[in-house]
Amino acid sequence: MSQKPNMEQLLKNLGEEYLREQLQQEEDHEFSQEYQKKKESLLAAAGGKTRRRWSRTAAACACAVLVLSVSLSVYAAISIYQASVDVDKDKGEANIHLERTDDTYVPPIKIYADYLPQGYQEWDDNKYSLNGEYGGTGISIVSANWQSDLTVPGASEAEDTTINGVKATVITRKGSEYSHIIYLFYEETGNVIEIMASDEIPLDEVIKVAENIRYEVVQEDDKTYQAFQKPVKDDPEVIEEQLKFGQDDIIRVGDTLPYANFQDIGESAGAGQESLTYTVKDVDILDKVPTDSLDSQYFSDPEAVGEYISEDGTLLPYQRTEVVWEDNETKTKDLGTVNMKYLWVTMEMTNTTEETIEDIGLTPRLYTYGREDSDTYRILSQDMYGIQPDQMPFYFDQSSYLQERKHFYYMNFAPSESKTIHLGFAIAEDRLQDTCLVFQENSEFTKYLFW
Repeated sequence: MSQKPNMEQLLKNLGEEYLREQLQQEEDHEFSQEYQKKKESLLAAAGGKTRRRWSRTAAACACAVLVLSVSLSVYAAISIYQASVDVDKDKGEANIHLERTDDTYVPPIKIYADYLPQGYQEWDDNKYSLNGEYGGTGISIVSANWQSDLTVPGASEAEDTTINGVKATVITRKGSEYSHIIYLFYEETGNVIEIMASDEIPLDEVIKVAENIRYEVVQEDDKTYQAFQKPVKDDPEVIEEQLKFGQDDIIRVGDTLPYANFQDIGESAGAGQESLTYTVKDVDILDKVPTDSLDSQYFSDPEAVGEYISEDGTLLPYQRTEVVWEDNETKTKDLGTVNMKYLWVTMEMTNTTEETIEDIGLTPRLYTYGREDSDTYRILSQDMYGIQPDQMPFYFDQSSYLQERKHFYYMNFAPSESKTIHLGFAIAEDRLQDTCLVFQENSEFTKYLFW
């Protein structure tokens, strides 16, 4: 079977993603990111200076050259790229094009925000929320020069301006959760900085943030990362094929399979296949979440439990919606509510080696599916229920990183250790018969659990 669409291998680097993941599918951040890749930015390195003595003649010549150089620079500043932005209001897209004009290497940078709205604090690298709430909405600041063309969905209008002498574009996204995006185009140094702010933050405050942005070069030896890459165009036929799976890809309760250790696969495919196994022992569908018997520290977002789970364990009904582009803004249409059930999955995972294995991510996701023919199925969609990040389990009782929430779904295994793992999901009652649990997406090990 061809590779399946996924995010599992990206999960360990949650803060890098997503938003963006693809501006997302709003992440998030998604952080779907819509950008699903690392957005690093790059800066031209400054040359060193040395002391030397000058003769009068040489000094006079140097002054003349300096005056000439300064005069010419007024009329023709050297740029590494030129930015242009236009909005397609019919599609609701802002298209940003970065035309490379110089091949100077642009190294990575670190970005600093010297001003934040009152009460906003950093909860992850260059991600800020009110009181520093982990995963909260607020402000995200990233470097955005990694490819030559960017598309911002949900764009109602774009205003070209300058901020502290830097060319900038302010994009307004009416109806979107993240309603303001500012791009700072440092054309002379090759950098682009994107500031994305949620709708509770006034635009004048976002502009103040932009006015107080600074950055510095990160001195790294690795120069494999290249700015201004041409975006890879998705082939609709390939994507369509990736959504399909067959009978051989389906697993049932009791099946034991290899679980890929992707770290080992980088060195040896055989090692990656043989070091871990997993077996789904049981699947139960319950009317309520047995909160009295669950340890609160194993909820992916303990603070959200009270918001989505009532005192008697009943899950809050799910409000289905549809997002559409109408009248130059993003609108959300109500498709009605549906009651939720609790999916309780028990599985076992075993380290089959005599060595310690660390950082093994377990991030199965719920998807609805349909039948193409007698032997072929197709992934259709997801219900994005609030307590459930990206349809991954909201309860996971074997995390080895409880103090690192972005690393929550990862485990460490001692030599020959077996773990009994419990996963809790919210599932719509009208999707019980056409939902599957997908393990190890986007890999040759992808499997689809039917119950």
